[in-house]
Amino acid sequence: LMAAGAAGFSSGLACCEVPKAPLFGGKIDLYNGVVVDQKTLPQTLAEFKDSLEASLDHWQKEGRNGVWMHIPMEHVEYVPVATKQYGFDFHHAEPGYVMLVKWIGKGHSTIPGNASHTVGVGAFVLNDKGEMLAVREKS
Repeated sequence: LMAAGAAGFSSGLACCEVPKAPLFGGKIDLYNGVVVDQKTLPQTLAEFKDSLEASLDHWQKEGRNGVWMHIPMEHVEYVPVATKQYGFDFHHAEPGYVMLVKWIGKGHSTIPGNASHTVGVGAFVLNDKGEMLAVREKS
């Protein structure tokens, strides 16, 4: 597992403070949230639980806001631990993975909902001769 500083985190630990378990690696997003690098997820459920607890504690002490965790299908057994024991919620799912989120910041959550649709664009122009140009987004 990557240590906190190895993947874009500042360690934030006091000089002699040692985390209880290896911290998840990842990066800090534009909103002071944590995006966990799925490559740093441990191989066993026990290690996952220990690292999740240590990581959440660490990020809360750092004053982070949201946590985004991409759980691939090969680690689906982590989902009940993260949701039932640590309060993560489902954000979205696609074939092969589920995205879990947790608000650990102060105040109300600002984690956006998942996009459920797309919007197309079209336009038309009419000139003084009555000719029309129509443009439609290719979809």
